[in-house]
Amino acid sequence: MGIELFSSDSNEVAHEMATWEQDGIARCCECGGLFPISELRGSFMARFCPLCGKRLHEGAYDAHARDVAWRLRRAERGSARANAFANELEWLALARYLTSEWYLLTGTPTSAVGYNATQEGYSFTPAYDEFGRFFLQGNHSKGEVRGIKGEFILFEALRSYVRDLSSCLFGSMIIPSIELPTNRIDDRGGLHTSRNQTDCVVLTRQGAFVLEVKNWHAKINADVPRCRVEVT
Repeated sequence: MGIELFSSDSNEVAHEMATWEQDGIARCCECGGLFPISELRGSFMARFCPLCGKRLHEGAYDAHARDVAWRLRRAERGSARANAFANELEWLALARYLTSEWYLLTGTPTSAVGYNATQEGYSFTPAYDEFGRFFLQGNHSKGEVRGIKGEFILFEALRSYVRDLSSCLFGSMIIPSIELPTNRIDDRGGLHTSRNQTDCVVLTRQGAFVLEVKNWHAKINADVPRCRVEVT
């Protein structure tokens, strides 16, 4: 695609981008075309643009973002060209998120459309820093934001191993943020079913591994027999 600059008018860009997630639309980092996310071709870890047929994955967006960030650092601060590069980094970040395996599997919404994801009123936005490194920008004083960020970081780390031919996790399936049913019998013998949220399950040829994300300084209690808890 090369470098195809957005308008330097940030309000115009924000208005255009605000409709993407709401309408289920993303932009290809290869051909620059807009397409409905539901029309993404392929399956887990093998997605293709429905317009140009090229592979779409997080690394492709990150490569373009590093190029744009380099050009932004060299541009005159405050110039129309610098503003255009900054706006392009914004659309790259949002498109990267909306086509990512994380979003396709979890549907975790962002604040691109002014959405508050929980009653706590937190929100976060996908972004690239000045060097083209992707991160989730948000109010990290909120526990929910820290929790989502931690789960996202875990998923990104696992994704790199699943793609690595030399890793024992190569070819595995990652299932993030799922709810597993739990049955409980009360004092009267009645059966009650509830659901517990599980941060991540990795399916390998050897078996299924369940992962839970916590802050490193958190107190963790495990009452399951033979359950191993490791704090790193």
